[in-house]
Amino acid sequence: MGLSDFKKDRTILDWPDDVVELADALGIDKFAIEGISGGGPYAAACAYKIPERLTTCGIISGLGPMDLEVEEKIKSIRRFSFVIRRMPWLFKLMISFQSRGLKDLEKAERKMRETIKKFPEPDREVMDDPKILSLFIRESAEAFRLGNKGVFYEGKLYAKPWGFNPEDISPKLKVYIWHGEVDEAVPVAMGRGMCKAIPNCEGKFYPNDGHYSTIFKYFEEIVSALTS
Repeated sequence: MGLSDFKKDRTILDWPDDVVELADALGIDKFAIEGISGGGPYAAACAYKIPERLTTCGIISGLGPMDLEVEEKIKSIRRFSFVIRRMPWLFKLMISFQSRGLKDLEKAERKMRETIKKFPEPDREVMDDPKILSLFIRESAEAFRLGNKGVFYEGKLYAKPWGFNPEDISPKLKVYIWHGEVDEAVPVAMGRGMCKAIPNCEGKFYPNDGHYSTIFKYFEEIVSALTS
């Protein structure tokens, strides 16, 4: 969220308008776009709404719609969606607990190191790098810079219908998906489901990678695919 003003009644499909406004201001006609994790829905929204402005679209460890057809069970993430929709007070409490102490970097690092112990091994290895861990903590703190309101609203957007179907993304636009098969934050079944739903999509699924290791280990490959 950073310093962005809170926008009441914002939808995921509003995001492409902001992207177009930025690109126009910078004088950029055609460009690639990527979304990581919770950024996946926004990248997909751009692929759906402004395909004529994009050269390609990439989704890394990305979240899919909660009603997405998948071949495997994704109970954990759908349970989380249920909590957001039916028990928003509990979700708000979870966010408040998550944000507590993030501004104190030393305290946040100690807390994060305890949390990392529960991550899959590939993600633990990535987060063992002090530079990456520090970056991750600073970025997490930015989400709460202006308070919890934006994060709470964001969670509610993920739990609701996006306003479009992945199947309706233009087949003229090439979309790439990269996803680790031991991802515990966003199950790989969601990545596979998105890859199957999007008409012109190429997916790469890594047997020994998780939610965070995928972007860091394959960064150069991802950038190369999106800019070639």
